[in-house]
Amino acid sequence: MKARVWMSVVFGLAFVLSQAGPVFAGDVATVSFSKDSPASEWVQGMDYGDQAWGKLGFGIKNLFLGWTSIIRDTEAAGDAGDNRAWGFTKGVGNGILTMVGGLAHAVTFPITKLDVSLPHGGVLTD
Repeated sequence: MKARVWMSVVFGLAFVLSQAGPVFAGDVATVSFSKDSPASEWVQGMDYGDQAWGKLGFGIKNLFLGWTSIIRDTEAAGDAGDNRAWGFTKGVGNGILTMVGGLAHAVTFPITKLDVSLPHGGVLTD
């Protein structure tokens, strides 16, 4: 059982990293789950150490609080007059993507040239 979990994590990270293209070439390579996902907050103008620690904190925050996208998207759908059930469904999907992206940030925090942009820019950024 443990071997399957680790294999899933390894292959998942390999997939995410393979989508980034040349990670160490030029600026930060961004892997995006959607067209309107902004760059992560830790990317902006800091030195390597600050970016690495910022990326680790950002990843941990999104890993453990990604589920709050369910609440955010459900309320946003209701406020816009849309179907709350659709907002809940969208929130579940965004929550899963946010938590997986948070895990990717936390695991790859030493590689500051790689960014995985998250739905809504991550949690608590609005």
